Amino acid sequence: MEVATKTGILSLHDLKLKQIPPDIFDLNHLKTLDVTGNHILSYPESITNFTQLKILRLDRNNLTSLPYLKDLPRLVDVSAPGNRLADDSTLEFPADLVKLNLARNAFREMPMSVLLLLKLQSLDLSGCQIICIAEFIPGLIGLTELILDENQIEVVPPSIIVLRKLTTLSLKRNLLRATVQGSQEQSIAPELFTSTAVERLHLDGNPLDKAELMQMRGFDTFLERRKKQKQKELQGGVTNFSLCGLD
Repeated sequence: MEVATKTGILSLHDLKLKQIPPDIFDLNHLKTLDVTGNHILSYPESITNFTQLKILRLDRNNLTSLPYLKDLPRLVDVSAPGNRLADDSTLEFPADLVKLNLARNAFREMPMSVLLLLKLQSLDLSGCQIICIAEFIPGLIGLTELILDENQIEVVPPSIIVLRKLTTLSLKRNLLRATVQGSQEQSIAPELFTSTAVERLHLDGNPLDKAELMQMRGFDTFLERRKKQKQKELQGGVTNFSLCGLD
């Protein structure tokens, strides 16, 4: 407690807690709270005492809903992977949230409250049960990074074009094929390649090979954009030249 008072950082990592000790809520100058790896089911309303909180880590607990976070004006980073959150869970976030990790929960759809986060830059919904992304893309215009690994996504729709700031899109271990089943349309819309800023596209573990990807319309435009990015990375000492993880 004394250290947390001085630093503004409190870690209660893997302590088998079922609830946060009540005296913790007296630390109203806390900037980072990490309760990863406990057995916490819910949070009291006292969490609104943390008006200075910037980072909240709730990973690997037993949460079926998140605490009411809308009244924490400085909160910019929330992480809650590995809980029991689902489509009917209560989720309320502050408008200025920048980074959100809800991976490995039971979402089938994008939570509606997330669509209101116009300043959100990074979103991780890996390991959920998401099938369709077309509906939620238009609400996330501020994203620069979108991670949707290990879902059941079969199509990257043309509406991806609205994510003008997106530079990283990760779709590892989904169900993307060369064409959409039952049609001749390619599974990844040409708009992703030609009309977004995406430079890092991760497709490892999909039923799609390198040759099929290279034949998709618009891919040449992406390849040229990616080449420029790789040249910058090479200058910085990065030497990973894998083509979207397919080789």
